Amino acid sequence: DQLPEERVREKLFEAICRVAVEFGKFHMAWIGLIDDASLQLNPIFHAGYEDGYLQTININVSADSAFSKGPSGQAILKGEVVTNNDIESSQPILQWRDAALKRGYRSSAAVPFRHMGAVIGTLNLYSDESGFFSEQENALLKEIGMDISFALDNIEAESQRKQAQEKLKESLTILRIAEESAKLG
Repeated sequence: DQLPEERVREKLFEAICRVAVEFGKFHMAWIGLIDDASLQLNPIFHAGYEDGYLQTININVSADSAFSKGPSGQAILKGEVVTNNDIESSQPILQWRDAALKRGYRSSAAVPFRHMGAVIGTLNLYSDESGFFSEQENALLKEIGMDISFALDNIEAESQRKQAQEKLKESLTILRIAEESAKLG
C-alpha cells in the first residue's frame, strides 16, 4: 500500500519527535514548518511534555520581527543549529522564557532543515538540564538536520518517480490504442 507524499512526511515528523523524546531523553520535541504567506513557524508535531506551550509561542521568521530572535527564528534565518543552554537568563527569548521555565525547559536547540535547498522548518528540542547542548551535541544536531533534509528530498524524488511511471504507463496505453486503431484503418 503506497502512502501519498504528504502522509509520508507526516509519519517522518511524528517519528522524529517521538524518537527524540523516547530515546534522546528530551523533555519535549516539536517540528515547525514555515508558512510562506505569513512567515510564521507553525508547530506541526510534538512529543513529550508540552502542556500548552506551543499555543503560547509566536515565531515569525522575518528578519526584522521581534518574534524571530529566539533559537527557532535564528536557526531559520541563519540556516544553522542554534542552542540556548540557559533559558532562565536568556534575553533573546524573553517573551517565551516564563512559559518554558513553567514546563521545566532549561535549555533548547533549534535544528533547521531544508527541502530542495530552502530552509522550510525546524526540529526543536528541550532539555530539563541547563547547559545540555555541548559542541558534540551541536555537531550531532547538524547531522540530524541534514538527515531530515535528505529524507524530505528523497520523499519528493520518490513521489516524482512514481508520477513519471504513471505518465509513462498512460503514454504507452495511448500508444497501444493508437497502434491498434491504425491496424483497423
